[in-house]
Amino acid sequence: MGMLSREIVIRKLKEHERFRKKEQTTLAQLHDVFEEGEGLEFLGDPMWWRYPEDIDTDRIYITSGVEFRQIRLMAREIVFHFLLLSFVTAYILNTRSTDAFLAREEQLKFWQGCNTTTPETAREFRESIFERCDVESVVDIRTFWTWLDRKFVPLAFTPQPAYESGYATRTTAFDDNPFQIDLAPRLIGDPHRPANLLLGLIRMRQIRVQKNQGCTVSSLFSHIFSDCRALFQEAHQSTTTSTEI
Repeated sequence: MGMLSREIVIRKLKEHERFRKKEQTTLAQLHDVFEEGEGLEFLGDPMWWRYPEDIDTDRIYITSGVEFRQIRLMAREIVFHFLLLSFVTAYILNTRSTDAFLAREEQLKFWQGCNTTTPETAREFRESIFERCDVESVVDIRTFWTWLDRKFVPLAFTPQPAYESGYATRTTAFDDNPFQIDLAPRLIGDPHRPANLLLGLIRMRQIRVQKNQGCTVSSLFSHIFSDCRALFQEAHQSTTTSTEI
């Protein structure tokens, strides 16, 4: 029984060795070739990057060996790629335009009702009075409606006569038609330095609550109002889409 167990173990070890050799990578199979001082034609092959764990570490100190030359080549490639990445990054940083960033900041400050560095407000900035925005006054439902009615709506519907200075006005004529189309884009901001309106159609997003959650209908009005809706809380928030209502 002991001899049988020994034979089984030896057979399994041989099968495992054959399987390991069968699964060897291309780089591992070339070890014998590299030990004979040949294989220079494999310098720069992608297999060195693909199977770095199969590089014979005992031969990387032999200056005439393929392993040493390949490691030196890989180091040069790394330095070259980092230099190339640095040049490309520096080029992008030096050629990028700040117009998109400044346009976005201008739009945000306009719609939020922020004060600007005009000669009248320059003193506030010099005295470290930081920028104030009307939207920051919104803290509850009452202040929200006040801000919406008195601040946001006037900004959204600025009277156009204030910009009748010919900014970006175009006239399109048609050869076969006796009329012309005048294009006067919607402008916002400072009348002396207006900007195009970048905001699309204004929509108000409603936060809904589930009916009869967090509230009760008084028995005095139950014959008129069968449902009630409480103030908004995350526990009573409605996630039902408009098609499911």
